[in-house]
Amino acid sequence: KTSKKILIAVSLLGLISLIFSVVLTYFDIKVFGKETMFLDKVDYINLIIMTFSVCYIVKYIFENRNFSEKVEKMILSVSSTTFGIYIIHGVLIGHFQFIYNNISRYLGTSIGIILHNLIFFAILSCIIYIIRKIPYVNKFI
Repeated sequence: KTSKKILIAVSLLGLISLIFSVVLTYFDIKVFGKETMFLDKVDYINLIIMTFSVCYIVKYIFENRNFSEKVEKMILSVSSTTFGIYIIHGVLIGHFQFIYNNISRYLGTSIGIILHNLIFFAILSCIIYIIRKIPYVNKFI
């Protein structure tokens, strides 16, 4: 059972890491002239801290909840798909950059990133579903 004190500490640490990420992204773009997407620097330790914080908060929220069988199947499906997405996303993300470019041009950068990630996740989920139907390959994804 997780304690509220730990939850508050982890939440504050995650928030500080988020603020730090905003500052680092600002410096990358404005000061150093690097074109980068927000929270795209996976080598920053603050992203690891934020990831840990989000996982801990989600665990705290859902650790004592019971879900219906249908919802459990959906959660298992999404969680098993994410590993396959992690494996193939690096190869395909450049091919789907046009989605981000078009959306951000009309709706702004923040909305563009969110919609790009959702669309990209949906497309990769379909690809993983198809790959799982291929004998022998399905054992690796």
